[in-house]
Amino acid sequence: MSGNKINDLAGYSTWWRYVKLYRCNLCNRSFNQNLNLTLHRRMHTGERPYSCDVCGWTFTQKSNFTVHQRIHTGNRFEDENRGGVNIC
Repeated sequence: MSGNKINDLAGYSTWWRYVKLYRCNLCNRSFNQNLNLTLHRRMHTGERPYSCDVCGWTFTQKSNFTVHQRIHTGNRFEDENRGGVNIC
């Protein structure tokens, strides 16, 4: 501790970025977030929980599935975070 709160907090937040508390029990790879471990485990298990009702493609991540769905709607530039506003 340097006695300077701003520097101490900055060091603390930096330190937590590199701490890897979540470990894969199959290959011992470590991750700093549980979500990253969950996504990694899907490599080992082959789990693909997101499935397209139109064409049957499957995905490990919801974000990839959402982007894929735009192929079928014909609106490749739709951004759900922008309320469906088209950007060209």
